[in-house]
Amino acid sequence: MSVRKGHNHTCVFCDLLGKRVLFAVKGRDKKVWEAFVQATGAHNSRPRAIREVSMYMRAAYIAGLEENIGSQAVMIFDKYHVIAHVNDAVNTVCTAEIQVGDGRRGTRLEGADGYGSKIQKISRTNRGPCSKESTPRI
Repeated sequence: MSVRKGHNHTCVFCDLLGKRVLFAVKGRDKKVWEAFVQATGAHNSRPRAIREVSMYMRAAYIAGLEENIGSQAVMIFDKYHVIAHVNDAVNTVCTAEIQVGDGRRGTRLEGADGYGSKIQKISRTNRGPCSKESTPRI
């Protein structure tokens, strides 16, 4: 949670079934998980009993979860970042299809289905289906 876009990041741990906030701490690194485990341990809770975690897709959070909660916890990521990773993968594949062997930028080889090949020039104004501007984002 970014506090009023001033980017003083706060990590909030919630019980989604109980609909309550369990713990909040400043920061956005794996140390927030250490603080959570220490706080829950002080209240006789068992953090290693957590089986499902819905969280932001960030490498530091993933590492903190695995180190402090354990591998038994299933990670559920937010929809935005899952779709963003799929879009990036599609763009990577589309970019790999672009032929730059003749030195002309934006030339793509089409017709790999065996019916002959046709070279098509993609202009900057007419973006193809692989451009970031044409991929849907949420």
